[in-house]
Amino acid sequence: ASEEHSLELDSLEFSYRTRPSLVELANDCFIRAFNGVMIRNDVHLTSKRTDNEELGAPLSHWNCGKAKDITLYNKVADRIAILMANKPKVVDKDTKQLRDLRYGDIAILCRENKECATYAKSLSQRGIPVSFVNDDISQQIEVHLVVSLLQLMVDSSNKHIRADLLRLLKDKKTTEILNSRLDYIYQENNERQEKEIPKDEKMPDEWMDNDSLIRKLKTFVQAGRDFSISDLVENIIYGLSLPEIVAKWGKKEIRQQNLSTVCVLAKQYDSHCQQMGIGASVGGFITYLSYAKLESKVDNAADAVKVLTYHKSKGLEWNYVILDSLSDDSMEDKYFARKEFWGVREIRKASDKILSNEYIIQYLPRITTTSGTNLPTPILTKCMEEDSWKTLKAREKRELCHLLYVGVTRARDYLTTLL
Repeated sequence: ASEEHSLELDSLEFSYRTRPSLVELANDCFIRAFNGVMIRNDVHLTSKRTDNEELGAPLSHWNCGKAKDITLYNKVADRIAILMANKPKVVDKDTKQLRDLRYGDIAILCRENKECATYAKSLSQRGIPVSFVNDDISQQIEVHLVVSLLQLMVDSSNKHIRADLLRLLKDKKTTEILNSRLDYIYQENNERQEKEIPKDEKMPDEWMDNDSLIRKLKTFVQAGRDFSISDLVENIIYGLSLPEIVAKWGKKEIRQQNLSTVCVLAKQYDSHCQQMGIGASVGGFITYLSYAKLESKVDNAADAVKVLTYHKSKGLEWNYVILDSLSDDSMEDKYFARKEFWGVREIRKASDKILSNEYIIQYLPRITTTSGTNLPTPILTKCMEEDSWKTLKAREKRELCHLLYVGVTRARDYLTTLL
């Protein structure tokens, strides 16, 4: 096909980034791993660097425990603190001279964003500077504030929403809010007894009705009921001066940018509803936000430990790379069936003819109570007999090989594995 269309494919022959010993490690591992998928010359590289005798051992392993609990993340953070205290030498990318390892030279690579978040928390607790991007926009506190204000429009009497807004906008402590609520319930019970109101008779719940902030917010959101979702979101964000409020929480530029992103997503949601011929609603937009992702990149220039996924590490490099998630056996049948086989899957059947590949959409509706529940053995056995099982499992294996290859080849001087 490449000859017919005058296409030429060139493979890289040399690595200018990585020390020879790590290049040879990658060659030994991945020439075999990609056997049958890529030819040897497309994988093999020759290092153009020379090894410096003052550099330490290129490959190491940290045995921090197998269980993916907080202990593992804390142990890794402790090992990084010890590593920095030992001041290993690295070759500076720009000057090519030896110098001490810096925080910004270190990267931890994980499979999932939630693992990155836990590492970032453990590192921060130990005073280790960390650069991490949480691309789940719904988890950002400033976005949570917007969602709470939208929920107030749907149900202005909801006490949980009121409490949330008092905490975020009036800086009230949780204990203070709880005590206020308990005092109200206590007074309500006294009133019920004094007036001899039956227990099964519901009394109006007026907790925080007289609070100035709640009154202001109720009036404000009621005025926007006839707005489109995008106009409503902009009215809430800028009408209530949220950019100025969130700026006081630190990370001013990031938080204000996230608010702007919510405005953009609101417009996208309106457009999506219009194209699909469905009605836009506040509840629908809140659900839409929960699936939205931020297009953010880790600050690779910061002198801080970088924590990111294997996918986001593509095209980047560090002197010291730590590979996590190597003990995750996602190819085990019960896990593979749940995570990579069930649900909606796209399957491509290759053809010798150009533009004649066959695409199949496989849909298996969920039958378990939760997404984390394994399939019953008889159903799992039946799944393994399907042709699509082999196809999807082979694809997953290739994807894992490519991700691991990316991770291994990000390291310039040192590579550490966690198992």
